[in-house]
Amino acid sequence: TTGLVYHPCANSCERTCADIHTESNCNAKCIEGCGCPDGKVLDSEGICVEKTKCGCKENGVVFEDQYKEIREDEGVLTLCECDGGNWGCRTAKFDEVGKYPIKLDGKCDDDKNEQFTLCEATEVKTCKNMDTFVGPTTSPIVCHTGCQCKEGYVLDTATKTCVLPKDCPCHHAGISYKDGDVVPSDCNLCTCNGGKWDCTDKECVGECSAWGDSHYKTFDGRTYNFQGQCDYLLARGTNDNGFKFDISIQNVPCSTLSVSCSKSVTIRAGFPPDQESLTLSQDNTIPDFTLMKHIIVKQKGHFIVVEIPEIKLNVLWDKGTRVYVQLNSKWKNKVQGLCGNYNGDQMDDFQTPSGGIPEISPLVFGDSWRLQPVCSNSVEVVDTCSLRPERKMW
Repeated sequence: TTGLVYHPCANSCERTCADIHTESNCNAKCIEGCGCPDGKVLDSEGICVEKTKCGCKENGVVFEDQYKEIREDEGVLTLCECDGGNWGCRTAKFDEVGKYPIKLDGKCDDDKNEQFTLCEATEVKTCKNMDTFVGPTTSPIVCHTGCQCKEGYVLDTATKTCVLPKDCPCHHAGISYKDGDVVPSDCNLCTCNGGKWDCTDKECVGECSAWGDSHYKTFDGRTYNFQGQCDYLLARGTNDNGFKFDISIQNVPCSTLSVSCSKSVTIRAGFPPDQESLTLSQDNTIPDFTLMKHIIVKQKGHFIVVEIPEIKLNVLWDKGTRVYVQLNSKWKNKVQGLCGNYNGDQMDDFQTPSGGIPEISPLVFGDSWRLQPVCSNSVEVVDTCSLRPERKMW
């Protein structure tokens, strides 16, 4: 409860702690109504407290009762405490010096663009938050004297100095970069300019890959192993115009250790139901594509490259065990399959055709994308190098 009582004639000048701390000549008047009992006033929370609990006022700042700070008096450190509305000081003990705040009395570093304050803010403007900073949302419960940045300056938390906003460093991955520094971001370059990153706006290509004895890397960069032996959907998608593509891969046994490797890759593309289809196989040379409208096939070095220019899709195959699928960034969030959903988040790449919560196991995820239900479930294969340590150097 607040502790208020009825008064036929209450003191109009000392009703709250704020009234006591206000230095003014108040003409007391008799006021009928509810107020605190004699000797008590309302605190900041509207509760009646003893006047001695209102704290101490110094240089226009109110410090709550029992507040303690270290002060320097002619070279001697003293511990001063607000007690019953009055300050009491004594010589500070050794363990108290580091325990309580030190009253600076205006001793701030001008070279760091600091100025003295009687009451440090609970939140300050920094190089990191200066674009969103709206000021402290709460006032300090207990005031501490200290140093703060001068007007127009912000705090560089990396160097603990106050700087002009234009001199702020940029931050990335916990590292500070000075003005003019350049860092890569995917296929773009970002330059630190006045505390902000200015980045080029090139269109980056997402790449998914499958190689060796069934190693995979999704568009979002998640790597995993999957030893299924069947036909699997590597990637498929539909753009806003209704153009569809799907890429499937045939995995077959490639050793006596139950590991699998890709034998062929099939690409289908176009507007349903008139989609074109082309299969790259170890048993065949470059297939004939001269009558196709959407698909182009080229030989580039060791790779056969399948291009679908109108949707900016490339498939690279080394006629062995390596397959790369390259997609324009406009396909983000529009694909699915063993290559993941291409949304920038590795953690949800293991989405099955039914959607919902992503799978945890690569085996369950991989099996969900097999194209023939008659295939057996995949099994987890122990590291092949540990099974054949004599071949590790290979």
